[in-house]
Amino acid sequence: MKSVPVSLKEGSLQGVVNADYHEDRFLSFLSDLPEAIKENRHPLLDEREDRLYLSIEATYGGSKKPLFVKVDDFTRRVRLKKWFRNFFVPSRARKSWRAGEILIRHGLPTPMPIAFLETKRWGFLLRSYLLVEQLPAAEAVHRRYQRLYRQSADAGLVKEKGVLLEALAAALATLHQNGVFYGDLKASNVLAYPTQGGMGLAFVDLESVRISRSVSLSRRVEDLGSLLCSFLGIVSRRDAFRFIKIYMAASPTLSADRKEFIGKINRFAIQRKGGAQPPPEGRGSGSV
Repeated sequence: MKSVPVSLKEGSLQGVVNADYHEDRFLSFLSDLPEAIKENRHPLLDEREDRLYLSIEATYGGSKKPLFVKVDDFTRRVRLKKWFRNFFVPSRARKSWRAGEILIRHGLPTPMPIAFLETKRWGFLLRSYLLVEQLPAAEAVHRRYQRLYRQSADAGLVKEKGVLLEALAAALATLHQNGVFYGDLKASNVLAYPTQGGMGLAFVDLESVRISRSVSLSRRVEDLGSLLCSFLGIVSRRDAFRFIKIYMAASPTLSADRKEFIGKINRFAIQRKGGAQPPPEGRGSGSV
């Protein structure tokens, strides 16, 4: 993936664009994006404090393509702490863009980054825009699990559930093997979507991702514990145990006693959830 620096609207909107999208029509679309969002010309998917989530259609290469947009707008509420923090620290959108570039470069699963833009005044960040490809019919893995697999005895769905857990464990192991520590990993950060070969997975919300030569045992525990914590009450103990076994088998550089490793993950997940005791073995149990 190659990116090209851009300066739009007489320099008031700056950032980078995926080189494949660097054409006049798309750049004109980006220049108009802040006004289009302000005028509610694009569907608003969600809204949380300083962040907006939108789905938009952009024309590229003669055809319209769906894109997912995250907007951090620090003018909606005056929060001096965040303004000063963003003066010295890269914005969440910039971090996500950098992490997305690295994951794509290593062939790791994440939506293709399309563009990243910022508006600043006197060095203070006012707004940032992150655009990535929108995956067709994608949904968070925990929602898919709860909707299709949680209480199903259908042989086809049971098999599909096994494929999902195996793919998720292998994907996370691949991230760690490539030195990618996710940080604050939740089931909502992993999307499942249909492909010609069956089902694909993609990691999203990359602003907490850190890249290093290797991922330590404690950070592996943190990622696995955070992920399983978000699955508590949804995934059975049997499935959680199977998930960790698959992860360990897909991690040739991991040197850890299985029982001790699982115990650490279990304790981290319970502590993160708020200190609740693990539920008893059963279909709805989420403890490892």
